[in-house]
Amino acid sequence: MKSFPKQKLQRAPFRLVLLMGLICTGFFLVSACGWLGRPAEPEPAPPTVSVEGVYVHGESALILQKASYAQKKLFPQIQLYQEDQVVYTWQAEETIDQGLLLWQIPEGDYLLRWGDLYLTAAEDLFLPEGYTLTRKGTNQHWRFYRQAETGFLGLTLETVTQLPQDVYDVFIDVGHGGTDPGASGHGLVEAEQNRMAALYLEEQLTALGLKVTLSRRGPDLPGGEAAEQNPYVPNARIDQAYRSQAKYILSSHLNAGGGSGFQLYTSFRTSTAWGTAVRQQLLETGWHGDDGGLGWVDHALYKRTSAGRTIVPRDYYFIIRETGGYALSPYTYRIFRPDDPEALAVGAETLLLEYAFLDNQADCEYWNQNWKTLVEAVAAGSADYWQLSH
Repeated sequence: MKSFPKQKLQRAPFRLVLLMGLICTGFFLVSACGWLGRPAEPEPAPPTVSVEGVYVHGESALILQKASYAQKKLFPQIQLYQEDQVVYTWQAEETIDQGLLLWQIPEGDYLLRWGDLYLTAAEDLFLPEGYTLTRKGTNQHWRFYRQAETGFLGLTLETVTQLPQDVYDVFIDVGHGGTDPGASGHGLVEAEQNRMAALYLEEQLTALGLKVTLSRRGPDLPGGEAAEQNPYVPNARIDQAYRSQAKYILSSHLNAGGGSGFQLYTSFRTSTAWGTAVRQQLLETGWHGDDGGLGWVDHALYKRTSAGRTIVPRDYYFIIRETGGYALSPYTYRIFRPDDPEALAVGAETLLLEYAFLDNQADCEYWNQNWKTLVEAVAAGSADYWQLSH
Protein backbone atom coordinates (compact mmCIF):
# COMPACT_ATOMS: atom_id res chain seq x y z
CA MET A 1 0.00 0.00 0.00
CA LYS A 2 1.24 3.44 -0.94
CA SER A 3 2.09 5.67 2.00
CA PHE A 4 1.57 9.46 2.02
CA PRO A 5 4.31 11.76 3.21
CA LYS A 6 4.07 12.33 6.94
CA GLN A 7 4.74 16.05 6.45
CA LYS A 8 1.56 16.53 4.45
CA LEU A 9 -0.51 14.57 6.92
CA GLN A 10 0.67 16.84 9.68
CA ARG A 11 0.32 20.17 7.86
CA ALA A 12 -3.20 19.73 6.49
CA PRO A 13 -4.93 19.82 9.89
CA PHE A 14 -2.78 22.74 10.99
CA ARG A 15 -3.75 24.81 7.94
CA LEU A 16 -7.42 24.05 8.49
CA VAL A 17 -7.24 25.08 12.14
CA LEU A 18 -5.39 28.26 11.24
CA LEU A 19 -7.92 29.14 8.57
CA MET A 20 -10.84 28.56 10.92
CA GLY A 21 -9.14 30.69 13.57
CA LEU A 22 -8.63 33.57 11.19
CA ILE A 23 -12.24 33.42 10.08
CA CYS A 24 -13.52 33.43 13.64
CA THR A 25 -11.20 36.26 14.65
CA GLY A 26 -12.29 38.36 11.69
CA PHE A 27 -15.94 37.73 12.38
CA PHE A 28 -15.45 38.76 16.00
CA LEU A 29 -13.66 41.97 15.00
CA VAL A 30 -16.23 42.87 12.36
CA SER A 31 -19.10 42.23 14.75
CA ALA A 32 -17.45 44.16 17.59
CA CYS A 33 -16.89 47.17 15.34
CA GLY A 34 -20.43 47.09 14.04
CA TRP A 35 -19.33 46.68 10.43
CA LEU A 36 -22.04 44.16 9.72
CA GLY A 37 -24.66 46.88 10.40
CA ARG A 38 -26.29 45.38 13.45
CA PRO A 39 -29.87 46.78 13.64
CA ALA A 40 -30.09 49.69 16.08
CA GLU A 41 -32.40 49.31 19.02
CA PRO A 42 -35.73 51.03 18.17
CA GLU A 43 -36.38 54.17 20.19
CA PRO A 44 -39.30 53.72 22.57
CA ALA A 45 -42.48 55.52 21.51
CA PRO A 46 -43.12 58.68 23.56
CA PRO A 47 -45.87 58.33 26.19
CA THR A 48 -49.21 59.73 25.08
CA VAL A 49 -52.69 60.55 26.35
CA SER A 50 -55.77 60.85 24.16
CA VAL A 51 -57.99 63.93 23.77
CA GLU A 52 -61.77 63.52 23.73
CA GLY A 53 -62.65 66.98 22.46
CA VAL A 54 -61.32 70.35 21.32
CA TYR A 55 -63.84 73.18 21.67
CA VAL A 56 -63.38 76.91 21.24
CA HIS A 57 -65.47 79.49 23.11
CA GLY A 58 -64.84 83.01 21.85
CA GLU A 59 -61.04 83.04 21.57
CA SER A 60 -60.53 80.46 24.31
CA ALA A 61 -59.58 76.90 23.28
CA LEU A 62 -60.61 74.10 25.63
CA ILE A 63 -58.68 70.81 25.42
CA LEU A 64 -60.76 68.13 27.12
CA GLN A 65 -59.95 64.81 28.75
CA LYS A 66 -63.68 64.15 29.01
CA ALA A 67 -66.16 65.62 26.58
CA SER A 68 -69.44 63.88 27.32
CA TYR A 69 -72.68 65.80 27.09
CA ALA A 70 -73.16 65.66 30.85
CA GLN A 71 -69.55 65.97 32.02
CA LYS A 72 -66.56 67.88 30.71
CA LYS A 73 -63.06 67.78 32.16
CA LEU A 74 -60.15 69.93 31.03
CA PHE A 75 -56.52 68.91 31.01
CA PRO A 76 -55.08 70.74 34.04
CA GLN A 77 -52.15 72.13 32.09
CA ILE A 78 -51.05 72.27 28.46
CA GLN A 79 -47.58 72.99 27.05
CA LEU A 80 -47.03 74.05 23.45
CA TYR A 81 -43.79 72.63 22.03
CA GLN A 82 -41.58 73.55 19.09
CA GLU A 83 -38.54 71.33 18.47
CA ASP A 84 -38.93 69.89 21.97
CA GLN A 85 -38.81 73.36 23.56
CA VAL A 86 -41.71 74.74 25.60
CA VAL A 87 -42.91 77.96 23.96
CA TYR A 88 -46.17 78.51 25.82
CA THR A 89 -47.79 77.04 28.94
CA TRP A 90 -51.44 77.25 29.89
CA GLN A 91 -52.81 76.46 33.34
CA ALA A 92 -56.44 75.36 33.37
CA GLU A 93 -59.06 77.61 34.94
CA GLU A 94 -62.60 76.78 35.94
CA THR A 95 -63.96 79.57 33.77
CA ILE A 96 -64.08 78.73 30.07
CA ASP A 97 -63.27 82.23 28.86
CA GLN A 98 -59.81 81.70 30.36
CA GLY A 99 -58.85 78.63 28.31
CA LEU A 100 -55.92 78.49 25.93
CA LEU A 101 -56.15 82.09 24.69
CA LEU A 102 -55.46 81.77 20.98
CA TRP A 103 -54.79 85.44 20.36
CA GLN A 104 -51.94 85.46 22.89
CA ILE A 105 -49.99 82.60 21.24
CA PRO A 106 -47.19 83.59 18.82
CA GLU A 107 -47.53 82.60 15.20
CA GLY A 108 -46.12 79.13 14.57
CA ASP A 109 -46.65 75.37 14.50
CA TYR A 110 -46.89 73.53 17.83
CA LEU A 111 -47.35 70.09 19.34
CA LEU A 112 -49.37 69.89 22.55
CA ARG A 113 -48.24 68.05 25.68
CA TRP A 114 -49.39 67.54 29.22
CA GLY A 115 -46.17 67.15 31.19
CA ASP A 116 -44.30 64.27 29.55
CA LEU A 117 -47.38 63.04 27.70
CA TYR A 118 -48.02 64.00 24.09
CA LEU A 119 -51.68 64.70 23.38
CA THR A 120 -53.12 62.49 20.65
CA ALA A 121 -56.32 62.71 18.64
CA ALA A 122 -58.26 59.84 17.12
CA GLU A 123 -58.65 59.86 13.34
CA ASP A 124 -62.38 60.53 13.61
CA LEU A 125 -62.09 63.36 16.19
CA PHE A 126 -63.25 66.66 14.69
CA LEU A 127 -60.62 69.37 15.12
CA PRO A 128 -61.78 72.96 14.60
CA GLU A 129 -60.20 75.99 12.96
CA GLY A 130 -61.07 79.68 12.86
CA TYR A 131 -59.84 83.22 13.45
CA THR A 132 -59.10 85.44 16.42
CA LEU A 133 -60.55 88.92 16.87
CA THR A 134 -59.10 91.71 14.73
CA ARG A 135 -56.38 93.53 16.64
CA LYS A 136 -54.29 96.26 15.00
CA GLY A 137 -55.54 95.19 11.60
CA THR A 138 -54.51 91.53 11.89
CA ASN A 139 -55.96 88.19 12.99
CA GLN A 140 -54.53 84.82 13.85
CA HIS A 141 -55.83 82.03 11.62
CA TRP A 142 -55.66 79.06 13.99
CA ARG A 143 -56.10 75.38 13.17
CA PHE A 144 -55.94 72.26 15.32
CA TYR A 145 -54.75 69.18 13.45
CA ARG A 146 -53.68 65.55 13.87
CA GLN A 147 -50.23 64.43 12.76
CA ALA A 148 -50.83 61.61 10.30
CA GLU A 149 -47.78 59.52 11.26
CA THR A 150 -48.01 59.85 15.05
CA GLY A 151 -51.56 60.93 15.86
CA PHE A 152 -50.15 63.82 17.93
CA LEU A 153 -52.38 66.86 18.42
CA GLY A 154 -50.95 69.98 16.80
CA LEU A 155 -51.87 73.65 16.51
CA THR A 156 -50.85 76.12 13.81
CA LEU A 157 -51.32 79.89 13.93
CA GLU A 158 -50.76 82.17 10.96
CA THR A 159 -51.15 85.96 10.93
CA VAL A 160 -53.55 87.29 8.28
CA THR A 161 -54.52 90.84 7.43
CA GLN A 162 -58.07 90.19 6.23
CA LEU A 163 -60.90 87.94 7.37
CA PRO A 164 -62.78 85.81 4.83
CA GLN A 165 -65.92 87.43 3.50
CA ASP A 166 -68.30 85.38 5.66
CA VAL A 167 -66.31 85.61 8.91
CA TYR A 168 -66.97 88.37 11.48
CA ASP A 169 -65.50 89.54 14.77
CA VAL A 170 -68.71 90.54 16.54
CA PHE A 171 -72.36 89.61 16.08
CA ILE A 172 -74.91 92.07 17.50
CA ASP A 173 -78.15 90.37 18.41
CA VAL A 174 -80.93 92.95 18.06
CA GLY A 175 -83.61 91.80 20.50
CA HIS A 176 -87.21 91.24 19.36
CA GLY A 177 -88.56 92.66 16.07
CA GLY A 178 -91.21 91.75 13.54
CA THR A 179 -94.48 91.07 15.32
CA ASP A 180 -92.66 90.85 18.69
CA PRO A 181 -92.28 94.40 20.06
CA GLY A 182 -90.72 93.36 23.37
CA ALA A 183 -91.27 95.63 26.36
CA SER A 184 -92.83 99.07 26.06
CA GLY A 185 -93.52 102.08 28.19
CA HIS A 186 -93.68 105.87 28.22
CA GLY A 187 -93.85 106.07 24.44
CA LEU A 188 -90.89 103.71 23.81
CA VAL A 189 -91.03 100.28 22.15
CA GLU A 190 -88.15 97.96 22.96
CA ALA A 191 -87.74 96.38 19.50
CA GLU A 192 -87.17 99.78 17.90
CA GLN A 193 -84.93 101.06 20.69
CA ASN A 194 -82.86 97.88 20.48
CA ARG A 195 -82.36 98.39 16.75
CA MET A 196 -81.39 102.04 17.25
CA ALA A 197 -78.84 101.13 19.91
CA ALA A 198 -77.46 98.20 17.91
CA LEU A 199 -76.86 100.28 14.78
CA TYR A 200 -74.94 102.84 16.82
CA LEU A 201 -73.01 100.10 18.60
CA GLU A 202 -72.02 98.76 15.18
CA GLU A 203 -70.58 102.19 14.34
CA GLN A 204 -68.58 102.28 17.54
CA LEU A 205 -67.14 98.77 17.14
CA THR A 206 -66.36 99.29 13.45
CA ALA A 207 -64.41 102.42 14.41
CA LEU A 208 -62.26 100.14 16.58
CA GLY A 209 -61.31 98.15 13.48
CA LEU A 210 -63.72 95.27 14.05
CA LYS A 211 -65.83 93.48 11.47
CA VAL A 212 -69.42 93.51 12.73
CA THR A 213 -72.75 92.08 11.61
CA LEU A 214 -76.31 92.42 13.00
CA SER A 215 -79.18 89.96 13.35
CA ARG A 216 -81.46 92.55 11.76
CA ARG A 217 -81.16 96.08 10.41
CA GLY A 218 -84.82 96.88 9.88
CA PRO A 219 -87.99 96.30 11.87
CA ASP A 220 -88.46 92.78 10.50
CA LEU A 221 -86.44 89.63 11.16
CA PRO A 222 -84.58 87.85 8.38
CA GLY A 223 -86.30 84.51 7.97
CA GLY A 224 -89.76 86.03 8.37
CA GLU A 225 -92.49 84.69 10.60
CA ALA A 226 -90.78 81.29 11.01
CA ALA A 227 -87.74 83.02 12.52
CA GLU A 228 -89.98 84.97 14.89
CA GLN A 229 -91.50 81.77 16.17
CA ASN A 230 -88.26 79.77 16.25
CA PRO A 231 -84.83 81.44 16.65
CA TYR A 232 -83.01 78.26 15.50
CA VAL A 233 -84.33 77.90 11.94
CA PRO A 234 -82.21 79.04 8.98
CA ASN A 235 -81.57 82.81 9.01
CA ALA A 236 -82.94 83.18 12.54
CA ARG A 237 -80.86 84.63 15.37
CA ILE A 238 -78.98 81.53 16.60
CA ASP A 239 -78.39 80.25 13.10
CA GLN A 240 -77.03 83.64 12.00
CA ALA A 241 -74.69 83.80 14.99
CA TYR A 242 -73.01 80.49 14.15
CA ARG A 243 -72.81 81.15 10.45
CA SER A 244 -71.17 84.53 11.12
CA GLN A 245 -68.34 82.72 12.96
CA ALA A 246 -68.25 85.72 15.31
CA LYS A 247 -66.07 85.41 18.39
CA TYR A 248 -68.28 87.63 20.55
CA ILE A 249 -71.98 88.45 20.72
CA LEU A 250 -73.60 91.53 22.22
CA SER A 251 -77.34 91.08 22.70
CA SER A 252 -79.12 94.45 22.83
CA HIS A 253 -82.21 94.79 25.06
CA LEU A 254 -84.19 97.10 27.32
CA ASN A 255 -85.93 95.83 30.40
CA ALA A 256 -89.24 95.82 32.25
CA GLY A 257 -90.43 94.50 35.59
CA GLY A 258 -90.19 97.29 38.12
CA GLY A 259 -86.45 97.84 38.43
CA SER A 260 -84.17 100.74 37.55
CA GLY A 261 -80.79 100.87 35.83
CA PHE A 262 -78.77 98.43 33.72
CA GLN A 263 -78.26 94.68 34.05
CA LEU A 264 -75.51 92.60 32.42
CA TYR A 265 -75.76 88.83 31.91
CA THR A 266 -72.91 86.45 31.11
CA SER A 267 -72.61 82.66 31.16
CA PHE A 268 -72.36 80.97 34.54
CA ARG A 269 -69.34 79.08 33.18
CA THR A 270 -67.33 82.22 32.33
CA SER A 271 -65.68 84.77 34.59
CA THR A 272 -67.31 88.15 35.22
CA ALA A 273 -64.45 89.92 33.41
CA TRP A 274 -66.43 91.12 30.37
CA GLY A 275 -69.41 92.26 32.42
CA THR A 276 -67.13 93.97 34.94
CA ALA A 277 -65.32 95.93 32.20
CA VAL A 278 -68.61 97.11 30.67
CA ARG A 279 -70.12 97.88 34.08
CA GLN A 280 -67.17 100.13 34.92
CA GLN A 281 -67.66 102.18 31.77
CA LEU A 282 -71.43 102.44 32.28
CA LEU A 283 -70.98 103.60 35.87
CA GLU A 284 -68.53 106.26 34.75
CA THR A 285 -71.27 107.81 32.59
CA GLY A 286 -73.27 108.47 35.76
CA TRP A 287 -75.78 105.68 35.15
CA HIS A 288 -76.47 103.07 37.82
CA GLY A 289 -76.93 99.32 37.87
CA ASP A 290 -79.93 97.29 39.04
CA ASP A 291 -79.54 94.51 41.62
CA GLY A 292 -83.11 93.22 41.77
CA GLY A 293 -83.07 90.56 39.05
CA LEU A 294 -82.71 86.80 39.09
CA GLY A 295 -79.23 85.30 39.08
CA TRP A 296 -77.51 88.28 40.73
CA VAL A 297 -73.80 87.76 41.50
CA ASP A 298 -72.46 91.31 41.94
CA HIS A 299 -73.60 94.87 41.39
CA ALA A 300 -75.57 94.80 38.10
CA LEU A 301 -73.90 91.50 37.09
CA TYR A 302 -75.95 88.34 36.59
CA LYS A 303 -75.45 84.65 35.81
CA ARG A 304 -78.84 83.00 35.63
CA THR A 305 -78.90 79.21 35.30
CA SER A 306 -81.44 76.47 34.75
CA ALA A 307 -80.47 74.78 38.04
CA GLY A 308 -83.48 72.95 39.45
CA ARG A 309 -85.05 72.61 36.01
CA THR A 310 -82.51 70.38 34.26
CA ILE A 311 -80.23 67.58 35.43
CA VAL A 312 -77.20 69.30 33.87
CA PRO A 313 -77.12 73.01 34.88
CA ARG A 314 -77.19 75.31 31.87
CA ASP A 315 -77.54 79.01 31.21
CA TYR A 316 -81.14 80.12 31.44
CA TYR A 317 -81.14 82.55 28.50
CA PHE A 318 -80.99 80.79 25.16
CA ILE A 319 -79.00 83.56 23.49
CA ILE A 320 -76.12 82.82 25.89
CA ARG A 321 -76.53 79.05 26.12
CA GLU A 322 -77.19 78.17 22.50
CA THR A 323 -74.57 80.43 20.93
CA GLY A 324 -71.72 79.17 23.14
CA GLY A 325 -71.07 75.93 21.27
CA TYR A 326 -70.40 72.56 22.85
CA ALA A 327 -68.53 74.33 25.66
CA LEU A 328 -71.94 75.43 26.99
CA SER A 329 -73.87 72.26 26.04
CA PRO A 330 -76.46 73.69 23.66
CA TYR A 331 -79.14 71.09 23.11
CA THR A 332 -81.62 72.71 20.73
CA TYR A 333 -79.74 74.32 17.86
CA ARG A 334 -77.77 71.16 17.09
CA ILE A 335 -81.07 69.48 16.16
CA PHE A 336 -81.45 72.09 13.43
CA ARG A 337 -77.97 71.50 11.98
CA PRO A 338 -78.04 67.87 10.79
CA ASP A 339 -76.12 69.01 7.71
CA ASP A 340 -73.14 70.08 9.82
CA PRO A 341 -73.09 68.48 13.28
CA GLU A 342 -69.57 69.75 13.95
CA ALA A 343 -70.60 73.40 13.60
CA LEU A 344 -71.03 73.70 17.35
CA ALA A 345 -67.39 72.88 18.14
CA VAL A 346 -66.78 76.64 17.94
CA GLY A 347 -69.10 79.04 19.77
CA ALA A 348 -69.21 82.69 20.75
CA GLU A 349 -68.93 84.36 24.14
CA THR A 350 -72.08 86.39 24.75
CA LEU A 351 -72.94 89.44 26.85
CA LEU A 352 -76.66 90.20 27.27
CA LEU A 353 -77.33 93.91 27.78
CA GLU A 354 -80.37 95.38 29.53
CA TYR A 355 -79.77 99.13 29.32
CA ALA A 356 -82.75 100.45 31.31
CA PHE A 357 -86.34 99.73 32.39
CA LEU A 358 -89.03 100.94 30.00
CA ASP A 359 -91.72 100.68 32.71
CA ASN A 360 -89.80 103.22 34.80
CA GLN A 361 -90.37 106.82 33.74
CA ALA A 362 -87.06 108.09 35.13
CA ASP A 363 -85.21 105.33 33.26
CA CYS A 364 -86.96 106.22 30.02
CA GLU A 365 -86.07 109.88 30.39
CA TYR A 366 -82.45 109.02 31.10
CA TRP A 367 -82.34 106.66 28.13
CA ASN A 368 -83.81 109.28 25.79
CA GLN A 369 -81.16 111.80 26.78
CA ASN A 370 -78.13 109.54 27.14
CA TRP A 371 -78.59 106.42 25.00
CA LYS A 372 -75.61 107.20 22.75
CA THR A 373 -73.37 107.71 25.79
CA LEU A 374 -74.46 104.34 27.20
CA VAL A 375 -73.83 102.55 23.91
CA GLU A 376 -70.39 104.16 23.69
CA ALA A 377 -69.67 102.88 27.21
CA VAL A 378 -70.58 99.33 26.17
CA ALA A 379 -68.17 99.56 23.22
CA ALA A 380 -65.40 101.00 25.40
CA GLY A 381 -65.84 98.35 28.12
CA SER A 382 -65.82 95.58 25.53
CA ALA A 383 -62.66 96.98 23.97
CA ASP A 384 -61.04 96.91 27.41
CA TYR A 385 -62.01 93.27 27.88
CA TRP A 386 -60.77 92.33 24.40
CA GLN A 387 -57.51 94.23 25.05
CA LEU A 388 -57.68 95.91 21.67
CA SER A 389 -54.90 98.30 22.65
CA HIS A 390 -52.43 95.39 22.85
